[in-house]
Amino acid sequence: MLAARLYEHAIAAVPDNHPAHLNLGTVLYLEGRPADAVAHFREVVRILPAWGVGHHNLGNALLTTGPIDEAERFLAESVRLMPARVDYRVDYATALRRLGRKEEAAKQLEEALRL
Repeated sequence: MLAARLYEHAIAAVPDNHPAHLNLGTVLYLEGRPADAVAHFREVVRILPAWGVGHHNLGNALLTTGPIDEAERFLAESVRLMPARVDYRVDYATALRRLGRKEEAAKQLEEALRL
């Protein structure tokens, strides 16, 4: 895909280009390549550790590829960093449910409804 090649060139020129890593990860994820997307989302988290978007995207990709406990940690951090994001809470609840932590998942969904 042309978009992927453009982002790859941008990363080659500026390795810490977090928007290019984020966008390339998103393109790869949408192309059905979540394992390839994980590496780019990890780079976003490395470059901007206090930005919830990177943690959320990495957590979501890990929900697909595993391990789920790692996905849960990144999704928890995305909620901590951006607590008003309803979608982040729903995705975090999904990870919690997959780990068998149903009561915690329910609390996240209740909070998402409250928002």
